[in-house]
Amino acid sequence: MKRCLLLVEGPFDRQRLAALRDLFDSSKLEIVSFGTDILTSKSYKKDPEKEIIALLAKEKLYELSDFDLVAQVCDTDGCFIDDSLVYEGTGHIVYASDHIEAKDKQSVCASHKQKAATIRSLLAEGKIKLYYNSCNIDHAFDGVQNPTDAFKKRAAIKMYNNARNDRGYFVRLLFEAEKTHSASFSESWVFIQEGVNSLMATSNLVFFLLDNYEYLNEEAKTLVDSCKKTH
Repeated sequence: MKRCLLLVEGPFDRQRLAALRDLFDSSKLEIVSFGTDILTSKSYKKDPEKEIIALLAKEKLYELSDFDLVAQVCDTDGCFIDDSLVYEGTGHIVYASDHIEAKDKQSVCASHKQKAATIRSLLAEGKIKLYYNSCNIDHAFDGVQNPTDAFKKRAAIKMYNNARNDRGYFVRLLFEAEKTHSASFSESWVFIQEGVNSLMATSNLVFFLLDNYEYLNEEAKTLVDSCKKTH
């Protein structure tokens, strides 16, 4: 890896994960936010490279040719659960450990199908290395499944500050967030697609460090080695 582009959903995801850049050599990792859940877009499944080029053109900072590795972090949002577990609700989507409540069940189920299809397509193609926070990043790292915007902002700032002040804390957090006990990146994706697992609090982002271990700086390698012994 000469230089990696890490794509995330929104600005709070970007802030939470900004400390990842400190684990690699200078300028080896850049994090860019789509500002939306791009995996629910049919156009992204059809031609992800075109959408990424358009995003970078809007950012006016990078070109796709600047990077030799493209990785992406998504929220699964429970997209792999059976449609029968999406219940009719009265307002905004509410996530639970074994079901979802939504005012417009049909729309949510359609969105799930599109997102699941896009994820499977990206995994099969392998051009973009796709990682996940299961239900959402707040659930994966703070155990809050239905966060308010105010919580998202506070939690993102807190995680960013803690991570920048203590890189060991950040690496430990990534290891602890992987609660599936998967032995590999591919195994973690098999797990999350089963039953209601896409609603549990977990993340496979630690495999981003493990997959790119050779490109970590020496301090980060030491921290990862230490965490591997205890997890």
